[in-house]
Amino acid sequence: KENQNMSILNKLFQRKPRLTKQLIDFPEKSLFVDEEVPTLTVPRKFDSAIARFLNEDHFLAGSHAGFQLHSHDGLELYQRQLRAQFREAVDALIGSLSKELLEKEIVLIQIGDLVPSQKRCLEVSINQTKAEIEEAKLQKELSIGDEGWINSAASSFNIGFQQGMKDFFNEKDFFKNL
Repeated sequence: KENQNMSILNKLFQRKPRLTKQLIDFPEKSLFVDEEVPTLTVPRKFDSAIARFLNEDHFLAGSHAGFQLHSHDGLELYQRQLRAQFREAVDALIGSLSKELLEKEIVLIQIGDLVPSQKRCLEVSINQTKAEIEEAKLQKELSIGDEGWINSAASSFNIGFQQGMKDFFNEKDFFKNL
């Protein structure tokens, strides 16, 4: 019985012969113009200057400005500065997207009709990038009236500015009454 168990174990764990002959005949490499498929690295748009701008604490900045100025006279200056910073960030995004679009179009030309599925994916990606560029341009125009993406930042700044002025006058009244 022991020999029978050993023979079963030997059969289970015995090395199998390796295949030395290739089963599939591949075409010669010389038939291919380029062995590598062009690749494209896409930067993350969410790490952009716009994301950093929108994530800033605009209420705190407005509160500080309102406390320092304690007058509505400087509010318009700060609002213009806020809009200018936003438009600068949008311009950086448009530049980045335009570069990305150019890279995709170059890859599309390189691929040609060799890989139809890859070509279709690139065409869809190119259309999406064009739409993102148009959206960024629209947001830049809307920022003139503090509308669009800038709305929450501008509103937070204005509320903070009002709070800063209120804090200044409350502090002034407090020390006046001492």
